Amino acid sequence: MAKSNATYVQPEAKIVSVRFVLSLLLMAAGIAWIAFYYLSVRPDPDVFPVPKATPKAIADLGLWNYAIGFGAFPGSA
Repeated sequence: MAKSNATYVQPEAKIVSVRFVLSLLLMAAGIAWIAFYYLSVRPDPDVFPVPKATPKAIADLGLWNYAIGFGAFPGSA
């Protein structure tokens, strides 16, 4: 196979883009959602003291909290 005489110069790629930053924010939000759900909404009374008031709207989501939290990772890709 003959080599081409044309040279290809790849432009410098951005390391940090808007999409990358949004991706990181979405992942952090998913982790924060799961952490908030575990620490505030459904704490283990043996490990953490039970809060006086829990966010009812988040507690009503039930197992959907896992879908929201872990679903942020594929949504960020």
